[in-house]
Amino acid sequence: MSTHGSYSMRSKGSFENEAKATGKESGGGGGGGGGKSGKTMSTNSKENLFIVFLVTLWYSSNIGVILLNKYLLSNYGFKFPIFLTMCHMSACAVLSYVSIVFFKVVPQQMIKSRSQFIKIATLSLVFCASVVGGNISLSTLLCHSTRLLGQPHPFHC
Repeated sequence: MSTHGSYSMRSKGSFENEAKATGKESGGGGGGGGGKSGKTMSTNSKENLFIVFLVTLWYSSNIGVILLNKYLLSNYGFKFPIFLTMCHMSACAVLSYVSIVFFKVVPQQMIKSRSQFIKIATLSLVFCASVVGGNISLSTLLCHSTRLLGQPHPFHC
C-alpha cells in the first residue's frame, strides 16, 4: 500500500504544479481552484454513494447467507454445519480475490511481517469459529431463539 500511497502523492504534487503553471500562463490564478474543489465534491459524493452501496450489499448478503443456512440446516435436513462453513469461507476467499485482482475495489496489499501475518491469521480463525458457531446454533435452536440472539441482524429468520 505504501507504493500506491507514494504514487498518489507524486501524482497530486505533479497536478498542483501543472495547475500553477497553467494559471500563470493564462493570467488567472484564481480560476483553477474552483474547478479543483468541484471535482473533489463530485469525487466525495461518488465515494459516499459507493460506501452506501457496499454496506447495503454487505447487509443483504449476510441476510441471504443466514436465511440460506437456516433453510439448509433446519428445513432441508443438511447435517454438516462445519462443511457449510468451509463452503462459506471458500466462497468468501474466491470472491474477495476476484474483487481485489480483477475489479480493483481496493488496492492489493502484501503482508509485510510475520507479526502482521499472525494477527491476520488469528482474526481469520476467530471469524471462522464464529461462523461455525452460528451455523451450529442455526441447526439446533428454534427460529425465535436465534432471532433473540441475533438482534443486530434485521430479518434474521
